[in-house]
Amino acid sequence: MPRLPRGTKTIILLATALVLSAVLGAGQKRAAATGRPFLPEQIVQAVVSPFERGFHWISAPVRTVKRSLRTRRRLRIENRRLRADVLRLTEENARLMEIASESARLREAVGFSESRTERMRLARVIAARPSRRFDTCTLDRGSDDGVVRECVVITPRGVVGRVFETTPNTSQVLLLTDATSAVGAMLRRSRATGVCEGRQSNTLLLKYLQRDADAHVGDIVVSSGMGGVYPKGLVIGRVVRIISKPGDFLKSAEVAPSVKLDTLEEAFVILKGRG
Repeated sequence: MPRLPRGTKTIILLATALVLSAVLGAGQKRAAATGRPFLPEQIVQAVVSPFERGFHWISAPVRTVKRSLRTRRRLRIENRRLRADVLRLTEENARLMEIASESARLREAVGFSESRTERMRLARVIAARPSRRFDTCTLDRGSDDGVVRECVVITPRGVVGRVFETTPNTSQVLLLTDATSAVGAMLRRSRATGVCEGRQSNTLLLKYLQRDADAHVGDIVVSSGMGGVYPKGLVIGRVVRIISKPGDFLKSAEVAPSVKLDTLEEAFVILKGRG
């Protein structure tokens, strides 16, 4: 059989394609006009449909995973933003609470200073208990502010201690709880007198009460004014236990200080003289 030229084969293929296209087009139009199915289209659909279903079945989990990843990414971003907001609000709330607490303390301090007749200086505690041997604190007021040794330090709640050393800008205060501290004291209700001493602990010891002294748990202990250092009537603390042994002529009382010395932030120094 003679071989056709290459160009002739191409022309024959194109002509065949055009004829088939025309036949298929005419058949599709006729099927559409009569409402009957077009067989070649059905054949193609039958061949392609399994592949389309398979692709959909395979791609559905992929789409689900992609949606899940997008959702998780959005949630992570939102979670980070919410954590940052919570941290910011927590810090702001703590700052506002500190401002409110300080404002309340200062309002109380101003009212207290106006109710006293002594000359006083408001001071801040800048250090506490720097020594293991003594219960002390350091105030930001010194000799330049009129503070001298034996000045008494108080708060609206009661007695803190007394100044034992000064510099131009600071003063060292011996707290009531120090073992070397002693204050002439009395029970405000019964006026029974004694001496309140520090114990290097969270409580004081009111000593030298007469055995028949009217003393009960809950009694308020105040300074008696004896000794010339502490003015009379300053609150020292409250009796929490009566200590009495059979045969003793005297008894004692354990006293809880009215001022929380371990959390002290501000205090007043009572200056000497009337200015």
